[in-house]
Amino acid sequence: MAQNPNDISGLPNRHSSRTALPQNNFRVPGAGNVGRYTNVELDALLDSFFVTIPKQERLEVLGRILHHLADQLPLMGLYSNPFPEAVADRMLNVAGQRAPGSFATWNAHQWDVRS
Repeated sequence: MAQNPNDISGLPNRHSSRTALPQNNFRVPGAGNVGRYTNVELDALLDSFFVTIPKQERLEVLGRILHHLADQLPLMGLYSNPFPEAVADRMLNVAGQRAPGSFATWNAHQWDVRS
């Protein structure tokens, strides 16, 4: 099991070219195709999706990608990995939103306590 995006942002990692293999010294960009599922039909759909500009056509290609993934089931999103954080209501300047991959304390230097 691996933590990878289970949405459109994770599609590039489903391409065969992102599969870590001896031929590429097990080095691939991004998170990579950790499941090592390779399929020329899926690769062609992904290639088409990332070069199609008209929204309707792009959505049609996305539909075919989703059909392939649901039919072949090479991956399955199992759960969400939430990171709950408790913050006292006396705290000021604690940011609720932050960049993906950053820590809740990214702006701790700006925090203050209401008296």
